[in-house]
Amino acid sequence: MGNMMDCLRKEKGLIKLLFINVSVIISLNLFFCVIPDLFAFKEAGIMAHPAEKDSVSNKIMEYRRSINLINSQISSLKENRAWLRLKIENIKDFNRHVPEVMEESIVIKTGKIKALEKIKKRISTNLNDLMKSSHHADIVALSSGTRKKNNLSAGNIKPHVSIKRPGHTVGKNDFIKELQRKIKKSGLGDWIEISSDDKCCRLVTSLPILFSSGSSKIAKNYKRFFKRLASLIRGYDVRVVVDGYADIDSIHNKKYRSNFELGAARAANVVHELVKYGVKPSVFKIGTTGRYRFKAKGMSKKKVVERRADLTIIFVA
Repeated sequence: MGNMMDCLRKEKGLIKLLFINVSVIISLNLFFCVIPDLFAFKEAGIMAHPAEKDSVSNKIMEYRRSINLINSQISSLKENRAWLRLKIENIKDFNRHVPEVMEESIVIKTGKIKALEKIKKRISTNLNDLMKSSHHADIVALSSGTRKKNNLSAGNIKPHVSIKRPGHTVGKNDFIKELQRKIKKSGLGDWIEISSDDKCCRLVTSLPILFSSGSSKIAKNYKRFFKRLASLIRGYDVRVVVDGYADIDSIHNKKYRSNFELGAARAANVVHELVKYGVKPSVFKIGTTGRYRFKAKGMSKKKVVERRADLTIIFVA
């Protein structure tokens, strides 16, 4: 825990520094490279020379590169925030105090996400204005008979292309209703349930994935479940946590040195099944406590229930 807190403190400082650097870079790019040309272009009304048109196309590409960079940073921050929230929930499950630095890290990440989204919105607005101006200039040139034939290369932008603005953002309640409908339609209602709070939405398995004693092999009767689950979640930005467990019977053989290896193998095999049906390997995290359980959760008296794997699917966005 001490190492985690140190890492989070360092991360807090790095996030602030990174945010400043990103803001400065984007601001300088806007004010010194793009915006002056945009104002000059609007005042002129048309592009008098093909070189100016190429310049506008380059500015459009610069805007799009900036937006792609910001999208990547936002996605990474949301992913890290989701994992951190999961860690906090695990700590609470063990009836332990959540370190203040972990809560602060979530606040910092949320603040940076909002700041980046504002920057992205501003750039998107400028990009849309530039595209409209470019389109208007082509119309003026065409009507005056001065428009020349233009063979567009792969890097140029067609005049009639418009910027697609972000669509309607689905509210949390609407998202949950949609998810419930899809779960029912896919026949997974008995297998998984929705768990939601003010921070995120997740799916958890209501029925465990059971294994034979001393084995990590997935039973055939679970194949349909994994196929349907993969079809449900692969269209979303998710993180999947798979926990594998073993019962109290000790194991030590060539394949499994202990119950820890057995529990981890069970979780890994669940991952392999979902990957086989199209879920990206990068979204998974596996864990195990082997034959042991934390006191807050305890262990069932029925061994068959303890030879299992549980899934938690976190929706990042």
